[in-house]
This record gives sequence, C-alpha cells and structure tokens, in this order.
Amino acid sequence: MLEFPFLFFLRVWNFFCSDEEAYDLGVKAALSVLRFYKSEISPLLPKSCRFVPTCSEYSMIAYKKYGFAKGTALTAWRLCRCNPLGGSGFDPPRWFDETRPTRH
Repeated sequence: MLEFPFLFFLRVWNFFCSDEEAYDLGVKAALSVLRFYKSEISPLLPKSCRFVPTCSEYSMIAYKKYGFAKGTALTAWRLCRCNPLGGSGFDPPRWFDETRPTRH
C-alpha cells in the first residue's frame, strides 16, 4: 500500500528534475507537468490536436523560449484555438507582436 504513493512521488520527482535547461522554478514545474501528461495521460487519449506542433509540444517550447508568464499566456491562447471550429496546420509559438514565419 505504501509503495504506490512512493513510486508515484519518484516518477513525478524524476519529471521535475530531468530538465537542466530551465532554471526558473515555475518553468521547471510547468515542464514537469507537461512531461507527465505526455508520458502518462496522453497515450490513453485519442489523437485530436489539429496543429503542428501538438499543444503539449507547443507549451513546452513556449515555456522554454518565453518563461513562465508568457508561456502560460501562449498556452492558454493555443488551447482556446485548438477546437473543431479553430484553425489547423503549422503554428509555432510566438509572442503576439512577433511576425508569422513566411513561406519561401
């Protein structure tokens, strides 16, 4: 009975400590939650993201590139757009005043 909570704690701790690129505690926490989601929860759900990169990958990139506050704002904005009536296709994380990547 005691093994399950302890093993769960070790798995979460491993996700939290495995990213050495991020130094901000908020970013580390967000990335650990996303890593846990991608490895434990996402495989149980049907594939439904209409964008490339997927919403979880988008969030990880946004947190690493922009930090906790802007990463959270971009993640919320992306989740609002990821629905059957929203768009689809290539959508990299970029802050609101940045220009869209152009095709050559």
